[in-house]
This record gives sequence, structure tokens and C-alpha cells, in this order.
Amino acid sequence: MAHLNTATVLKSMPSFCKFFASICASSKRNSVFEKVQKELNVSNSTLKSLSDTRWSCRIESIRSVLTNFNSIISTLENINETDSIHGSDAILQLTNSLSIHFQKKNANYSSVGILTNATLLELESLRNDDSYKLFWTKTEQFATKEDIRLPDIPRKRKIPSRFGGGEATTINNISSYFKVSIYFPVLDIIINDIKTKFEENNITILNALQCCLSNKNCSDENILEVCNTYDIIIDDFKAELKLFSKMCLSSDIPENFENRLNFFLSKDLIGSFENMYKIFKIYLSIPMSSASSERSFSSLRRLKTFTRNTIGQERLSNIAILNIENMYPMNFDKIIDQFSAESTQRGRRLQLI
Repeated sequence: MAHLNTATVLKSMPSFCKFFASICASSKRNSVFEKVQKELNVSNSTLKSLSDTRWSCRIESIRSVLTNFNSIISTLENINETDSIHGSDAILQLTNSLSIHFQKKNANYSSVGILTNATLLELESLRNDDSYKLFWTKTEQFATKEDIRLPDIPRKRKIPSRFGGGEATTINNISSYFKVSIYFPVLDIIINDIKTKFEENNITILNALQCCLSNKNCSDENILEVCNTYDIIIDDFKAELKLFSKMCLSSDIPENFENRLNFFLSKDLIGSFENMYKIFKIYLSIPMSSASSERSFSSLRRLKTFTRNTIGQERLSNIAILNIENMYPMNFDKIIDQFSAESTQRGRRLQLI
């Protein structure tokens, strides 16, 4: 009963929960909160969330709000002045396709590389004054339509005397402030993060596979790398690669991975080009993300929670496979027949008349 009462009180205070989540759930906003505390000479105390199970946490949460009330108000005002929701939306629209593609099970190194390069080129094309002027014009139009007042330039901050004193670089208008402080830095961070993420997988064998299967800049070093890694006779692989490339050329197949793969499958060349088939399978089986594994862990967690007290390791593994692979259609009659045939005990199948 006490737990239910506590949960009811928590639901009746949505505003408290919202501003706590708004500040503490973001490392950037929490950093602003700590900075404001230092400026106001307030002790560095953290906000405490409302617990939905313990009454003893109530007073601690309220005290943290009362102690940091001025800091909270200043932080929310600072966030309101500097956060740019629509700027983030304009940029994240470009990266959304790449994010979705990374979560696909059938994503391969070739398609990810092409989409990554296209996304980087588009983001880099936005990093200039002309693109920013267009972005700022749309922002002003939206603000006018929604009757929103554009923020003022933040107050000038003085450089501490131990660093030489004086004032930081002077910015005369709000448009220049957002360009220098938000627009360009956000673009730089996203571009660098995408490059760093993709360069982690930019290893020699992946590039060698890509060059051999797409026939773009395929060198003897690439062929040697593939053959040594996967134990393939180099002369046989070279012969298959040359013959397959001639077939693609005569059929006007573009030199990219997807078209050559479709051509290989449409002509049913699996038996004729065994080494090529092996390399295609290896290349397509290399995972580009951990999305599938994360979904499997989520399924495992649900199962473990649901049957925590009765489940064993073997049963857990079997149920996890059924849950994770539930998207595949199953022939239940075939499963029953196999179960009956492999059974060491007679009478497993019920005779229903």
C-alpha cells in the first residue's frame, strides 16, 4: 500500500520529474547546471530524483530543489536561450538514413561505405556561410509564424585575470553567435564522429574484399590478402575473377558490389565459381552493427525476468532461440514428426481419435 501511495504522489508531480530529467539526463545540460552553481557560489550539490518506492527519498528530493532553486532557474533560462531544436532537426534529418541503415541485419560493408560517404559530403556542403544564411532564414520564418521571440546575445564573459584578463571575442548579432557557437561546432562534431566510427572498420581485409568483389582498383595485393586469409588457391581465384569480370562486362553490369552480386545470383553461378561464391558469403556475413545482438540481449532479459525463479540454462537457451527467431515461419507438423522420430521413449505422440 505504501508503494502505491508513493507512486500516486509521483504521478501527481509531473513538472518535477520533467525538469529533473531535462537537466540531469543530458550531460551537456548538467554541465551548464554545475557551471551556474559555481557562478552563484552555491555548494556543488546534485538534484535528486523522486523515488516511486521509498518515502524517505521525498524530503531529500525537495531539499535539493530548495537548495538549488536559483541555480535551476538560471540553468533553465540558459538552456532556453542557447538550445537549438530546429537546428538539430535540420542536421539529424541527413544522418537519419545512415542510422536506420546501420540497424539493418542485411547491411554490408559496400552499402554502408557508399551511404556514409554520401552523408559526409552532404554534411560538409552545409558548412559554409551560404547554407547557414538559408538555415537562419528558415529559423526566422518559423519563429515569426509561431510568434517566438529570438533569443538575445548572451552576456559577455570576461577572461579570468590568471589567463590574461580582458573579454572574449565580441559578437555583434545573434545570427553570428549561433553560427560560431552552435551551427559550425555541431556539424564538426557529427562529421568527425561519423569518420571515426567508419574508420574503426576500415581494415585491410574488408577493403581487399570490397575491391575484389566490385572490381574497383583490384590489385594483386588485394587478391593475395583475400586468398591468404581464407585459404583459397590464388591461381583458381584469379581465373574465376577474370572470367566473372568478363561476363559482367559483356552484360554491361556496372562495377559495384550490389549489381555484380545480383548478376551472380541471377545467372546461378554458384556451382561454376565456387571460390567467388565462398567470398560472397563471407563478405555478406560480416556484421556492420550490433543491432541484432542488442535485440537478442533484450529478448534474453525479458525471458530471464519472466521466469527468473524456475528457469535453467539449457531451457533458457532454447526459449531464447525461439523468441529471437520468432520471425521465421515454422512447419509445426515437421517439428512434431522430427521430435517423435528422435525420441528414445515410445508413446510420445498422442493418438487422437
